Amino acid sequence: WQGEIVGKRKSGELFPQSVSISVVRNADGMATHAFSIFSDISVLRASEERMRQLVNYDALTGLPNRTLLTQLVTQAIVESRRSNGYGAVMVIDLYRFTHINYTLGHDVGDELLRQVAKRLRGTLRECDLLARFGGDEFVAALLDIHKREHCAIVSEKLLLGLKEPFYVAGNELHVSASIGIA
Repeated sequence: WQGEIVGKRKSGELFPQSVSISVVRNADGMATHAFSIFSDISVLRASEERMRQLVNYDALTGLPNRTLLTQLVTQAIVESRRSNGYGAVMVIDLYRFTHINYTLGHDVGDELLRQVAKRLRGTLRECDLLARFGGDEFVAALLDIHKREHCAIVSEKLLLGLKEPFYVAGNELHVSASIGIA
């Protein structure tokens, strides 16, 4: 038998192991002994997780990226059709970000994007999806709404949340956005 199990170190820490179990047979074909070989594959699993993170999440904000967003929205559309539910996708395009990024530097721009992402995420429900689509664009997907008007209310809350200034590297920064809704 070959497979994977979860092992336990002396410290109590759990870790993934690859296991191979075989038998030794005598001249008559009878099993006389069994043996197993264990290999710690925690480094391999950590590398796989890091690769999954790089493929599906924005390195700067930690939000889902375009790839994962597409997968999740596609899945949500299928589920909504099945249950006759509704959802909405909102594209949020920041104003004045490019100017801030070029005049104050990319480090300030990066921190601003992190703070914007955190503020937007805090405005949405836990079940809603927020992704960084690229550059200064974010996408909020409301995967389960009861009325179309709800997404307009959420978009107003998102815009209102951006009215408060952001503080980055001693600078008070103001950004606004436009939101397209589908």
